[in-house]
Amino acid sequence: MHIILYLGICLEYHPEDIDKNFRRNFNKWVAEWLYTHKKVDFRKDYLTWYHMFEKVAPNEKEALELFYSVSEEFFEEYHKSKE
Repeated sequence: MHIILYLGICLEYHPEDIDKNFRRNFNKWVAEWLYTHKKVDFRKDYLTWYHMFEKVAPNEKEALELFYSVSEEFFEEYHKSKE
């Protein structure tokens, strides 16, 4: 999980539009995604996306894989919304 946390921290130092969008919306988007796809409801909890992945994945490797797949979907939706 330390790798995921590091990736989140790195985004704080590059305030481009896509990074701002990620920082502002990814946490809520992950909660909605997990509710829809995994039937786990974090929507009213105040957890970071890091902690949500940590709770739903059985180990760090699977949490990291989930982070990358969910991030890819997030950015695909972001780019579609900009078209």
